[in-house]
Amino acid sequence: MPKLPQYPFAEKFAQWKKDLLKLWADLYKFRDIFKANFELGKKHYGLGNFSDAVLRFKFVVWLEPKYAAGWYWLGLSHLALAQKPAAIKALKKATEIRPDWQEAHDALNSAQNSDSKNV
Repeated sequence: MPKLPQYPFAEKFAQWKKDLLKLWADLYKFRDIFKANFELGKKHYGLGNFSDAVLRFKFVVWLEPKYAAGWYWLGLSHLALAQKPAAIKALKKATEIRPDWQEAHDALNSAQNSDSKNV
């Protein structure tokens, strides 16, 4: 029986397919890590663990810098810790990403118009 010819591109394609599937699996895990940290941040915020919330939301915006909700919650968490400059910075970022988000604008205006340096 004659031997079938070997095609190098077939091996490369098989490796490419394997690498692509691994990448998709990694991206799916990344999505779960992002979502889990966002939800944990909101949970910590609700429980009054504002330092832990800041940590979670910082990780969220590091993973996804264009996620306005992450910046918004980060800003609220900084406000709860009386960290006005950090809160303003985060809330500004949220309003830049989503200019139509009224709650973010209201929180930013409140932080900017407070009398003390620390809210």
